Amino acid sequence: MKRLILLILSFVSLRIAVSQSIIVNPDGTHSTIFHNGNTSTIVNPNGTHSPVFHNGNISTVVNPNGTHSTIFHNGNTSTMVNPNGTTSTIFHNGNISTVVNSNGTQSTIFHNGNNPLQKTNQNNANASAEPTDSVKLTKRDSLSISDAGKQLKSSKRKAKRGKEPKRE
Repeated sequence: MKRLILLILSFVSLRIAVSQSIIVNPDGTHSTIFHNGNTSTIVNPNGTHSPVFHNGNISTVVNPNGTHSTIFHNGNTSTMVNPNGTTSTIFHNGNISTVVNSNGTQSTIFHNGNNPLQKTNQNNANASAEPTDSVKLTKRDSLSISDAGKQLKSSKRKAKRGKEPKRE
C-alpha cells in the first residue's frame, strides 16, 4: 500500500514538473512559470504572482502592481509592450527563449516543452506551408508596433500575390 501511494505521488509530481518553465532574470534571480491551458502564473523572486492570459497570438501579463504588459507572438519572435511604453523582444529557439529588454539587459527562459506559446507556434507552422511572417526587431533597428503591423500586412499581401516577402 505504501508503495502504491508513493507511486501515485511520483506520477502527480512528474505531471506538475512538466508544466513549469524557469526564467533566469538579469540580476541572477529566478522566476517560475506554471502553465495551465490558456493561463500561466509567474511566481516572481519576491513571492508575488503575475497571471498571464493567452488568447491566440496575444498574451496579457498582469503585473503585481496592477499594470499590464502585452505580448504579440509572431513565429520565433515576440514583442512585449511594457507598461511604460517601451518594448522588449523575445527570441524563441526550441526550449529556450531569450528576452532582450529595452535597456539592453537579457533574461533567459527555459521551457519544459509544455509551453502554450510553443504549441501556438507549432500549430501555426503546421497549419500552413507558407513561411512564417516575422518582423525582426533589434535594439539598433527597432520599429514601432504600428510600423511592424504595416510591414507584416505588406508581406502578407505580397505572399497572396505569389511574391516572396522580403526578409531582413
